Amino acid sequence: FASALTCLQRFAYRHVLILAQMREPEGRASGDLIHVGLMHHYLGRMGEAHTDHIEAMRVAPARIAYCFERARLIFESYRARYATENWQILAVEREFALPAGGLPYTQRVDLVVKLDGKVCAVDHKSGGRIEAANLQEHATSGQFTGYEVLGRHVIAPKFGLPWGGCIVNALRTQPPFGATDSFRRVPLHV
Repeated sequence: FASALTCLQRFAYRHVLILAQMREPEGRASGDLIHVGLMHHYLGRMGEAHTDHIEAMRVAPARIAYCFERARLIFESYRARYATENWQILAVEREFALPAGGLPYTQRVDLVVKLDGKVCAVDHKSGGRIEAANLQEHATSGQFTGYEVLGRHVIAPKFGLPWGGCIVNALRTQPPFGATDSFRRVPLHV
């Protein structure tokens, strides 16, 4: 729905006519590939069936796979940076639903983790700028408001843990890859 508000024409191309670009812009392609890699990486951490994260990025659709080498470098730097992370993975790319006005409100969460005895929704974001102040702006978006509602009423009860909020897991897609400021995990205050 948010994409329809942003550009009705683009919404129609993607969701009504189901037309795809031959080649996504480089920033979006890199981000999409990184997202694929993260999904398979965290499925593996959960012990779920998955494709090797590097191979999953390599065999992605051609419209994004042309950025494979860049995405691989970013992803390998990310894995090195968080080699000993303290997240217990509870769910990967899982859709949650809540009845709202007689209809289900659904939202897919990139990652659900247990952290410090609480359950948190993690959303992966990639881009050229990942300063904490810029990332905090997500707190006012409908996406994160939805995570908060689902988190309190569906996700926390499902896992029997108190709600710990939302975290933006940000990866910078501009060189130098792997620099100390290339990754941030910012808890949002919605």
